[in-house]
Amino acid sequence: MRAFGRRTSTVTRSGRPLLRAASALGCPGLHGGGMVVHQAAASFRLFTKLEPRASHMLADFADLAYQAGDRVRGSLVR
Repeated sequence: MRAFGRRTSTVTRSGRPLLRAASALGCPGLHGGGMVVHQAAASFRLFTKLEPRASHMLADFADLAYQAGDRVRGSLVR
């Protein structure tokens, strides 16, 4: 299983002191979009008893994030 997106500077641009300190130490940050999408997929499965297409949801999420100005890079499917 691959993580959603690659390590990006998106997280470190947030201005949060902990994330800035971690970045300064060379610790990578990951985009949280995969977690959001998989939580949504689990909820969809729970409420509808249907199997969601997480790969399609991840692609749609990446498109929306890109349109909003967040440059999500890397592989978006598991």
